Order: sequence, then structure tokens, then C-alpha cells
Amino acid sequence: MKGVEKEFNPYTDLSPQEYVGLMDAVNRNNITDLKCDLADFPANYSSMCFTVTGSDGKLERHPQSRTELVIFCAHTYSPSHLLHKFLDWYEKTHSKPTGQLYMVDFNRGMPEIKNIGGSIPLSYAWGRATAVYPDRTLTATLVIGNQELLNKAKRQVLTEATAEDKQGKLIREKMRDQLGEYRRNLERGVFHKHETFSLEPPLQLYDENPHSYTVGFKTSGLRAVQRELDLLTLLAIKNGSLSLSAAIQFPTGTLGRIDELKKRDIIPKQLPIDDSYSWFLQKYHPVQEEHRIKRTGVAVPFPKEQFLHHKQVVLKFLELSKGKPL
Repeated sequence: MKGVEKEFNPYTDLSPQEYVGLMDAVNRNNITDLKCDLADFPANYSSMCFTVTGSDGKLERHPQSRTELVIFCAHTYSPSHLLHKFLDWYEKTHSKPTGQLYMVDFNRGMPEIKNIGGSIPLSYAWGRATAVYPDRTLTATLVIGNQELLNKAKRQVLTEATAEDKQGKLIREKMRDQLGEYRRNLERGVFHKHETFSLEPPLQLYDENPHSYTVGFKTSGLRAVQRELDLLTLLAIKNGSLSLSAAIQFPTGTLGRIDELKKRDIIPKQLPIDDSYSWFLQKYHPVQEEHRIKRTGVAVPFPKEQFLHHKQVVLKFLELSKGKPL
């Protein structure tokens, strides 16, 4: 009697790096679809570009998350006018509510609109000095519009974040503070007073309810690596081992960024941080999947010994920038 064919499960049937490759392909297809969707938006694309940022830009978004757009434009545009123009166009041309496809929040200004060459640093998310996230620009991936404009934005961010003025030092200090929070989360399993994972028993916790918000391995295993990559890139630019022009051309995917820094011996070639990052991503996405199905807080088991191994690799990786003057 012929056995029932097992259904393919990307969380268990692929190696971690194969899984990252699958996510890369899926997200590239999504960006192609998004490009077709935005092609009819009435805009002068010589002075504007639509990008995706966050996990979309890094080409690793799980379907549970909604696409996050960032629009870069010449400083002659009014952000509020452009946002209203975009939302008016969307409502007239799409049957689905805006929020089902894109992250939209008028109070936070989403989609975020960044004016290049304006008075507000591009390193600030939504123009707020309390929200320092240069990576929102550095890992933004073009959807449609002027690629040179996006490159100009990345150059501006790298210039801001490596500057020796007060603003540049504050940006780097904030990034190092963020990294400290992510490191402590990895060490203790708690982030902003919410438990994100436990070891006895080994469970990853995920809940998008604002009152009990917890995001599993997102901050401890993923953002920690991403922020360390940001700091290592800035350090390399400041000490002359990496040029601004080269950094602008880096891939937006995390494994691609790791590879570029390994090529330059900024990250030791023998340190398997790419494997560990891939492991955390492959383990993080199933809790998002479980939450999407159940629509409530979930606790999903993970292999403890594997976690302890990858935790040590990440902690070793985080030592690379520790103590180095920024």
C-alpha cells in the first residue's frame, strides 16, 4: 500500500539557510507584484521612489506581517500632501482597505515619507530624534522610482551616522543602547518587561496584543544581529576599511550584509553568524504563523540545545563592536 505523501513544511524540511533563500525568493516576487500595483500612481518618479523597509526590505518578511512602505522624495514635496495623495489614489483604485495591504497609520505617518536633503535627519524614523533607525533606509529595497535617489538617501544616512558632530555621536550612542537592550533580551528572555522566551520549558512566546506585546526571537536573535551589522559598518567607514560608496551598494538582506563584511575581514570568516541568524529566522516565523491562525498569544516549543549553541554564536558576534570607540 502506497503511503500518504508528506506535506512540505519549510520550517522543518529546509536547512536554515535554505529557508532564508526561500524567503528571499518569496519577497522578491512580492516586490514585483507591488511594483505593478504602484505603477499607476501619478507621480514624477525622477524625484521620488517607493521602497519597502523592515523585513520586506531585508527580503525576509513572513506573511503575518504587513508590507511597510517608505517613500523617498526630493525635499520640494510636502510629506502630508504626498501621503494624502497616495491614500486618495489607493482608495479610488483598490477594492481592499488600505490597511490590509500596507501598514497605514496617520498618527505615525505611515507610509513614512522621507525628504532627502531636508532639515530632518534621515536616520530618524518619522522625523523623531527618539526613534533612531538608520537601517530603515540602509536596508530599504527599491520597488519603483529613482534608484539614484535611494542611493543618495543611503549616502546621507551613512554620512549622518558617521559624523563627528553632536548629532552623529547621539545617533551612534542610541544604536549602541538599542544593541544593549537586544543583548540583554537574548541573555534573559525578557524585553521591555515582557517575557519573549523561556528555557524551562523551552518556549518562544508571541502576542501582538498591545497590552501583552511580545515578539519571540525578533529582538534577541534577529534585531541584535542587524544592529551589530549596522555598528560594524559605521566603525569600518570611520576607520577607513570600508568606503561610503561600497557600503551604499551592500545587499539589503542580512546574510548578504554579513557576507560583505566577511569578505573585508570585518567579521571573522570562521564565525558562523550567518547560520545562527538563519536559525533564529526559521524558528521565529512559525510563531508568527501560529499567531495568525489562533489570533491570540502563543507559546511554541524550540530545541533547547540548538538555541543555546546559536545564542553563544550571536553573543560572540556582538563582542566585535563592544568597547570600540564610536
